[in-house]
Amino acid sequence: MSAGESQSDGSEPTWVGPDYASGGALGRRLLILSAARAEGSLDLRQVGRAFEAPFTAEYISGEMKHVLWTNVARLVLGNAASRPECEAFWRGVAFSNLPLGAAWPLIERLDPDGILMLGSGSGSDDDSAAFHGTRGAVPPALARAPHPASHGFEFRDWTQGVRKLLTLN
Repeated sequence: MSAGESQSDGSEPTWVGPDYASGGALGRRLLILSAARAEGSLDLRQVGRAFEAPFTAEYISGEMKHVLWTNVARLVLGNAASRPECEAFWRGVAFSNLPLGAAWPLIERLDPDGILMLGSGSGSDDDSAAFHGTRGAVPPALARAPHPASHGFEFRDWTQGVRKLLTLN
């Protein structure tokens, strides 16, 4: 899979932005791991689509306007970023719907500087402890936040902690 492409054959639902290798707008390689839907959420009343990595290209191109992608970009960027700023953010990150426990090969291949796990299904504390124990001398920064489709999610409530843990402040 090359940069700027999605893989959605079921084995690895992943997006790698074309600017990921250089760190994009953040200046750091960020991997976002998130379930497609918030835990316990079965309806998609807002727009009818889940937060699925393969749709990222459609968000960037403007074919699909979706608040979940906008909220995650704003969460990490730390402000109410404009649509062009959000699109630039997504061009510079990798995003997968794999849980942390299944993402080891992806993490090894992409070698991120930071990992943002969204939602309770993105990994357990045991997974993240094992991850830090198996990496080299400099493990990537690790941050967690609720799934952006969670009831009452507001990026401003989480941005300071996420940015601090990802060492973006």
